[in-house]
Amino acid sequence: MRRILRAVRSPAAALLRLLCVLWLGCQSGWAVAAPALVHRTIHGASPVAMADRPLDAGQMEIFFDGVMASQFAQHKLAGAAILVVRGDEVLFEKGYGYADLKARVPVDPTRTRFTMGSIAKLIVWTAVMQLAEKKKLDLDADVNRYLTKFKIKDDYRRPLTLRALLTHSAGFEDMGTPFAPDIAGRYPTLGDFLAAHLPGRVMPPVINYAHASRPYSNWGPLLAAHIVENVTGRRFDLYAAQHVFQPLGMTRSLFQIAPGKGGGNRALGYSFRNGEMAGLLENMTTSGPAGALIATPDDIARFMMAHLGDGAYGGRRILATSTAALMHRQSAQASPYLNGMSLGFIESYLNGRRALRHDGSTEFNHSELMLLPESRVGVFVTLNSHDGGYARKEIIKSFLNHYFPAMIPAVEPPVNFQDRAKEYAGAYRSLRRSFTTYEKLFGSFPIHVTALPNARLLVANAQWTEVASDTFRNDAGELLGFNRDASGKVASLNLVQSIVPAERIAWYENPSAHLVAIGLCLLSAFAAIVLGLKRRRWRNEQNWWLSLAGWLIASMGALNIFAFVCLALTFSGGIWAVMSGGIPLSLYIGLSSALLSVLATVACLIVAAGIFRSKTTQATRRLYLVHTAFSVLFLFILSYWNLIGFRFG
Repeated sequence: MRRILRAVRSPAAALLRLLCVLWLGCQSGWAVAAPALVHRTIHGASPVAMADRPLDAGQMEIFFDGVMASQFAQHKLAGAAILVVRGDEVLFEKGYGYADLKARVPVDPTRTRFTMGSIAKLIVWTAVMQLAEKKKLDLDADVNRYLTKFKIKDDYRRPLTLRALLTHSAGFEDMGTPFAPDIAGRYPTLGDFLAAHLPGRVMPPVINYAHASRPYSNWGPLLAAHIVENVTGRRFDLYAAQHVFQPLGMTRSLFQIAPGKGGGNRALGYSFRNGEMAGLLENMTTSGPAGALIATPDDIARFMMAHLGDGAYGGRRILATSTAALMHRQSAQASPYLNGMSLGFIESYLNGRRALRHDGSTEFNHSELMLLPESRVGVFVTLNSHDGGYARKEIIKSFLNHYFPAMIPAVEPPVNFQDRAKEYAGAYRSLRRSFTTYEKLFGSFPIHVTALPNARLLVANAQWTEVASDTFRNDAGELLGFNRDASGKVASLNLVQSIVPAERIAWYENPSAHLVAIGLCLLSAFAAIVLGLKRRRWRNEQNWWLSLAGWLIASMGALNIFAFVCLALTFSGGIWAVMSGGIPLSLYIGLSSALLSVLATVACLIVAAGIFRSKTTQATRRLYLVHTAFSVLFLFILSYWNLIGFRFG
């Protein structure tokens, strides 16, 4: 009887959910194409929520004072601000440290403007939902309908939609170089910038959002913001000011549209250099709507309370209740167990509770916005220091563990896992990277999955135990999921979140293997220079071919070494150095040297025919061929990483 009831109840529940979804769509005045997804807990493995602790303002100050004292002691921090809201009330709001260390200007959450980084994307997504609500945008239509300056190529015979942009499942490659001031500054409008630099879609579109595993992207929100501009006829920063900031009373918020246009009372961004904290005012202009939001924590509180209030705050509404509900529900996931995406917010399950969150990071500023919808509680943390990225995570974790604690069940590996462990072992490379430009090397060093003798996996310095099909859990309660290809082989992984996938790579695709090969190539290049400089003996033999070959092989070796040194200098600075300072001269010189080496290597191969016809020893011939072959290998590796030619994106 119970089985019959469950069989009847399950379809009935599904039908009821479908009717609710359709009702929400009708209330909003626009159609809803994608059904709601369901997150599953894992019995005996998922964290179990314990009783919430009361959010008392006085006790909260004592708690956060202790947490921040610890963070300032552990990390190099200049300043920070923390606030907690519940419903439409700010429960706690306090600044720590300094917005300007030299001038001793303390952080004031109501006045100090921070660089918010990617939290700006939530403004973009809110704007998109406003226009969808008014039937000016269709989330499931081809975005080319709204584009005039350029079109998205239909490389996969499936159109790109706003839903894909909202869930970070568009499949764009990632690039940072176009955001360099000397590049982005050439374009008067966002549309002109995107027309020149929008990266291609390098991954097939998501068909089933229940198994959506695509990388987070800065380019999707930029494209969405440009669509808002096209539909409204207004620059995005002006639209946001009128339709988001003004209704919510966010009077100290703006999008930086030019250097020096970020408003007053801005917190400097700090890093620890040469034994002291060095501060500067970050220019976020080139990030546009994807990262150039400058705001006070107090203004962010108003935005948080509007979303906790189902689209309204202080009697002013920015979204219809049904639109807010649609925006907040789960809309994409890699698996039913892992954290997924809503329409814009990152969905996370923390301490047994559903959270909607988004972080924001620049080189010197780090922020985190987190909502707990069921409790109608939100917390916001921002720090104006390079080390703030580490501190931010620890502050949020401390808050959750104290006020929203959970019990994490102990788990043991299945008895048969040791026989299957090798299925998962290997190297995995992040999909959030460039595929077609010189940036391919940035972020390409892999995540290693190692099968341990205790029937667990070692990944990212943590041990993971299998708790469900292709799903593993660490001691902190976080989940790791693996995805299989059509043949059933493990092909990729998702670490905690659906928007941070990594694909499995073969040993010959591993940068570590390439470094070993390049090391051998450089040794050969040194030897080639020595060999080439022995021209006196060859000239005495009056061998013209050897004399020419000596010059060529020495030049080839020198060019390879010079190219490597210049490229190594470029990549040692990281992508932030390129995005803030522009393309360094060392990259131009390194790429030019690599091209000259291609010519020298081809010449060496041509001259090889003459050497083999000349009167030379077998050893000389072999040395010549070996060094030329190593140069070919060196150039092949550079080509794999898009370092032959000027591929800037």
